[in-house]
Amino acid sequence: MKLSFPTLRLCAYSLVTAAVAFSTTASVAQSMACHSAGMQMKTLPAPDSLPAPVEMTGIGNSHLTITATPEAQAWFNQGLTLLHDFWDYESERAFEQGVRVDPQ
Repeated sequence: MKLSFPTLRLCAYSLVTAAVAFSTTASVAQSMACHSAGMQMKTLPAPDSLPAPVEMTGIGNSHLTITATPEAQAWFNQGLTLLHDFWDYESERAFEQGVRVDPQ
């Protein structure tokens, strides 16, 4: 079964959002302590303003076939692998690069 890149992008963003929500819930007490100590949380940049990622090797081999160019497929695979490795920020950058190289 082939899924379109926009559909998989939405699924990937949903997974990233769920992972962030879970990690946020798990660290509420810690963040409360940080806020009471005067530390401020940084806001995350918009996905389209993220810097271009670096092509990585040796991080795994996740693959789902999508309807996209080979370059976009490679970036999607890297984003999926990084998501499985819990590198949320880097996976977001890879997914966004896949959209940049193949916006359809």
